[in-house]
Amino acid sequence: MIELGGNINLDGFDNVEQGKLIIIKKILGNYVKNLIENTENFESILLSLKTEENNLIEVKLKCGANELICNSSDNNIFFAMNNVLTELESNLTQ
Repeated sequence: MIELGGNINLDGFDNVEQGKLIIIKKILGNYVKNLIENTENFESILLSLKTEENNLIEVKLKCGANELICNSSDNNIFFAMNNVLTELESNLTQ
């Protein structure tokens, strides 16, 4: 597991190419910055790469007593990540 800043964790990303991992960290960091500013009781976020073959990504967001889980899969890891984070964001605004 890769820890970024204490409240951001990446699980299953150990075998991802270094160049891709840098981009993933930057995208996730910017997304979490916006989440912290716009979400009450933000505690942590866990982004898990379940299978590298089809880039199944699951995200778990903890806000106080609430936990929100979303997942997405795509041949392109960046599209899968964008889809899951967009789904998470839309679930938070409902």
